[in-house]
Amino acid sequence: MKSIPTRELCSLLFLFYGNIHITLTFIFNIPTYYLFVISSGFTVMDTIWLLFGEESKTPIYELVPHHVSTAILLMSGIDVDTKIKMMIIEFSTMFLMLRRYTTGVVKQVMHTLFLSTWVTTRVFWLYYLLIRLKVTGKFETYDVNPLEYLSYMTVYLLSLKWTLESMGLTNYQSYTSILLGLPIYLLPNTLTNQQFISIFNLIISSCIHHLIKNRISLSVDSFAISFTCLTYLGYSPFVCGSISCIALGEVLTRKKRVSIITQIVYLYTLLYFSYVYDTVKLIAFLIFNGYYKMRRYSHTTIWHLANGLYLTAVTLQSLL
Repeated sequence: MKSIPTRELCSLLFLFYGNIHITLTFIFNIPTYYLFVISSGFTVMDTIWLLFGEESKTPIYELVPHHVSTAILLMSGIDVDTKIKMMIIEFSTMFLMLRRYTTGVVKQVMHTLFLSTWVTTRVFWLYYLLIRLKVTGKFETYDVNPLEYLSYMTVYLLSLKWTLESMGLTNYQSYTSILLGLPIYLLPNTLTNQQFISIFNLIISSCIHHLIKNRISLSVDSFAISFTCLTYLGYSPFVCGSISCIALGEVLTRKKRVSIITQIVYLYTLLYFSYVYDTVKLIAFLIFNGYYKMRRYSHTTIWHLANGLYLTAVTLQSLL
């Protein structure tokens, strides 16, 4: 076994403890109060260590938001069962660290365990869990606040980015897609299940596309944009999915940078809501400014912020 730096050793020991506690909780239903307190305390300590101590293989500007978001979720008011289910992802972190410092057959085993647990828990499980919590009404029951929604999305999107990086697929750095989720953070209980899921998928597809930027990622992004717009126009999932699939196929089969169908759907939706709501008229100027800066300079902050505000404004108007 290779030599382990002090910070990494402390992290590994904590992961051993945490994962054993989680396993025992599932089997024997043991108390979890100390698990959450110790986990939150270690996360804060490790954040300070990152800021003032040893360097990390993962950039500090990604690890610190991840740690802070994790601590917020651990100390949130949501039920214990959900917190435990979220902490399952730490099995993959443990296998990742063991892979770094083992050799031979053990390293190969750790690599296999890491890949299988990382993708299943950090990519698919967290995705399913958020949607399930919305559909079952648990978020409304426990009055989850905007900061906790934002923290969950931060953990998920960083996990997605790290997954793509480990596969060697990322060609760019991008973090602004998280701004598309403003309706989820601010008005989660107002959103219908279809609106919630469509925005969540929009955030994911946008994040992936701006990290990769190839025809496949663009086609998926075109699908998500079309689906979200049609959802807000009141169409059924079947209609939204059918038209969005045509937009996806258009990008894959034609030498077009952007789907014509997606452009038509997006512009029609924007014009419709601009006509109906004065607030959207003002946001439309910000949207066009953001689009220009994205196309001209590859700056996506205003574009994603403006679209997040746009979706929030339309969602909010449904309450009036």
